[in-house]
Amino acid sequence: MSTRGDVRRRASARSSPSAPKRKRSSRHTSGDEVAAYIHTEEWPAGGTTAATREGWIARLGTRRPYRGRGLATTLLVRTLHARATDGLTSVGLEVGPRNPTAPLTIYLRTNSAVTARLTEYQLTED
Repeated sequence: MSTRGDVRRRASARSSPSAPKRKRSSRHTSGDEVAAYIHTEEWPAGGTTAATREGWIARLGTRRPYRGRGLATTLLVRTLHARATDGLTSVGLEVGPRNPTAPLTIYLRTNSAVTARLTEYQLTED
């Protein structure tokens, strides 16, 4: 058995194993090239009515030549504001500690907080 440390930030747990009700993507371009992108998904919170919804940041990234310009932070802030306007009650995400781009710093810039630290275990055959 091997262990892998993992840090996850979730405003609330993603509760529905079914397909998300709504998917949205945004991007920042430079000419014809995508420089940064964000993809969000949305579910009814806790499997309840659609009146209470939660979001999930599925993907957020910046292509290497465009890093360090604040593009991911800008996309994230705009997305969080838009989702709040849409009535989402929470937005969550996961961050792996071994990611070389240190994505946790982007989320902390938006006043997000680490709400859970988890360790994942993976059973491997020898």
